[in-house]
Amino acid sequence: MARQSGTTAFDVPWYDAAPGNGAHQQPADRAVIPRPGGAQVPNQYEMAQRARPRKDMKDDDFMLVEGGQFLMGDISGDFARDSRPVHRVVLGAFSIARFPVTQKLWSGIMANNPSNKKGAMSPVEMVSWFDAVDFCNRLWLPTEAEWKYAARSGKHAEKHAYAGGDDINEVAWYKGNSMETKHEVGMKKPNRLGICDMSGNVWEWCWDKYGYYPKADTADPRGPERGEARVYRGGSYIDFEYGCSVSIRGKRNPGLRQVDIGFRLARSGRTP
Repeated sequence: MARQSGTTAFDVPWYDAAPGNGAHQQPADRAVIPRPGGAQVPNQYEMAQRARPRKDMKDDDFMLVEGGQFLMGDISGDFARDSRPVHRVVLGAFSIARFPVTQKLWSGIMANNPSNKKGAMSPVEMVSWFDAVDFCNRLWLPTEAEWKYAARSGKHAEKHAYAGGDDINEVAWYKGNSMETKHEVGMKKPNRLGICDMSGNVWEWCWDKYGYYPKADTADPRGPERGEARVYRGGSYIDFEYGCSVSIRGKRNPGLRQVDIGFRLARSGRTP
C-alpha cells in the first residue's frame, strides 16, 4: 500500500502478511526465511556458495566502517519511545555500500526492474524485504545498528540530525526539495565516511525485526528474536524533515513493496 505524501514512519500502519503456510514462523538468525505462501528464501550464507561474479559491483562502491562502540537510541529525547532506551552497542568492522542499490545494478543481477519511476542511477524501489534478501546473495542487508552507526560516520560519532550534516538541503532529498520524485544516487553531500543518501531519497530496509531496544549494552546485535515487521530507516523524498532524521525508525511487513523503499548492501569486515 503506497504511503501518502508527506507522512512519517509513524503515520502509516503496517500490515501483516497473509497468515498460513508458515508465513509467520520464527526464522533463525539470517537463516531460511519463509515467504507468505510457503516459498522460502535461502539463507545468505548458503546463497554465497552459488554466487556469481558481479561486473557492476566494484570494491570502491563500499565504504569501510571501522569497528567501535556508540550509543544506540534517541540521545536527544525528541523522538518516539521506540527509539529508547539509549544503550551502548559494540560493533565489529564492516563495509557498507556508498549508495543505495541502483536500478542499473538491480537489473544487471535480477534481469528486471520493478521500480515505479525508472532511472538507471536512481535507487531501485518497489522491492519488498524478501526481494532485498533475494538480491543479497553474497552480501547482506545491514542490521539496524550497522545502518545507524554508518549513518553517524562510525567512530567519528557525528551527532547531526541527518546523515552528513544538520542542513537537510545539503545532505538529503526530502519533501521540501525533491519535487516529490526520487533522484539519482550520490547527488547530495556524503557523511564523513563518504556514504551518501542515508537520509532521504528512499527508505532503506534493515535486517532486524522490529522491537523495542534492549536496556543492556549489546555487541553486534541483530534485533529481537520475535516479531513480524522489519525495520527500515532513513526517510524518503516524500517525507518531511522529521522523517529523515537518523534517529527515526520505521517498521513494515517484509512483503511490502512501495515507491519510496529501497535498500543498500553491507558485508563483514574490510573490503578486499
